[in-house]
Amino acid sequence: MADPIPYVDFEETVIRQGIKATVQVETVLQATMPPGYSARGKYQVVTSYQSATDQGAELSEEQVQLGRTLTNHLRERLEKHMRRAGWCEVISHSGDQFLSGRNGLTIWEYSGPPPRLRNGEQVVSRRVKKRAVTFTCSVCGETVTQQRFPSHLPKYCSEACKETDARSEATREKTRLRVAAWRKAHPDTRRKQDEMNS
Repeated sequence: MADPIPYVDFEETVIRQGIKATVQVETVLQATMPPGYSARGKYQVVTSYQSATDQGAELSEEQVQLGRTLTNHLRERLEKHMRRAGWCEVISHSGDQFLSGRNGLTIWEYSGPPPRLRNGEQVVSRRVKKRAVTFTCSVCGETVTQQRFPSHLPKYCSEACKETDARSEATREKTRLRVAAWRKAHPDTRRKQDEMNS
């Protein structure tokens, strides 16, 4: 059994300021391909955004702008990971025009490493699917729904929040050490202060 292709069936959703943004990797339909091109093994990254509370609600210009920003961020992050995992852009199309560049909708193909072999036999792999997890980020306080592999409840909605929390933790540790050193250097100060208060 071959290793599963990374990011196939992938979906991630983020909810910010009442807007739900989603990015997905979907198979390409043959009907959407130009003559002479096969859709076999081809995928596309599709994004969408809508109101988080009412699917049919009409969005304001600010909400549309936020939706575009969120979906662009999700797409860029996913495409970066796809390239690292061995995906490549094989064709792009804008309307009826098909190009080899990055215009319009990009069609992807996995060209990563072949299945690993051990002693002439193919390694059997287990496919673990991501699942939708809704949680509140411990740093920014946003409630998000993301596709995550089975694990403990996530604490951070993004790498930026994780880095922010790490910096805060380092600052708290430095403060704790500084206060401990001061108390050690001035052992009588606290006792005198307690005597004055009583």
